[in-house]
Amino acid sequence: MSKRILLAFSALVAAGCFFGGQDESSTEPVKGNPKSTDTLPKARLIVPGMYVGDYAWIDSNKHGLESEFILDTNGTFSLFWISANEAVYDQHGRWVQRDSSFFFSGTTDTWVSSGVFSGFKDMENDTNSVRNVTDSTFTRREWTPLRQKPYWITYKRKTVPKLREGDYLLEKIYGEDSTKVTYKFEIKLDEGNFLLSVTQDTLMTFQADAKYYQIGSFLATDQNRQREADSAKLMPETWNPYEGILLKRLQTINDTAFTLWNPPTFFDSGSWDSYGKKAK
Repeated sequence: MSKRILLAFSALVAAGCFFGGQDESSTEPVKGNPKSTDTLPKARLIVPGMYVGDYAWIDSNKHGLESEFILDTNGTFSLFWISANEAVYDQHGRWVQRDSSFFFSGTTDTWVSSGVFSGFKDMENDTNSVRNVTDSTFTRREWTPLRQKPYWITYKRKTVPKLREGDYLLEKIYGEDSTKVTYKFEIKLDEGNFLLSVTQDTLMTFQADAKYYQIGSFLATDQNRQREADSAKLMPETWNPYEGILLKRLQTINDTAFTLWNPPTFFDSGSWDSYGKKAK
């Protein structure tokens, strides 16, 4: 995502327009007790789960925008904005539906910086109108990126398979003939622990260690630390920790394999890398 687009999104969030704001019929701040529904018509309740927003019919979609809205049964939610398979915005807090309104509280948010989500900031409580609720869809009145007006956005429920624990391997060959180099990328998922080891030919060159969890279509790692081989090609004993959460997008998950988005670099346009379970 270009800096220009990212700055435009940031301006909307800073102005209180991302979830809502003072608009004639869209959203307004939480006032009073949301449990007081004596004078409101009863509405169908939204089924907790993961939902994706449909923005194909408005021009925000020209920038390849996606969203994942995850509503948990415990009353928490996470909302991600995604561009080119990379999460660029993370918002989470608590949610409750009272008849035809969403109420959000305890909300924090942040934008990605150098691939890391950190420095979450508190947001004001907010309210959205909802309608057309079914077992797998609902429509929400919301402000959309790059647009200075609210729309009714339809959300559709989506199920993403869960990652299976185990040891996974990806092999890549770079160069040709005499310059050919084989890299092995090994990911170990074990009881909430994540370990990535990179081997060049027969020498280990890099390791990343973290706690992990899956949220929506993302592999999230927290408590991250890493280390890499020195000029003598020796791995140090100490790790370098850093703050923040990493979100890596997943695809085609099954019992023995998954694909992980490899972001573009100066030398690479980005790709889906397929990791397969190692034979025992």
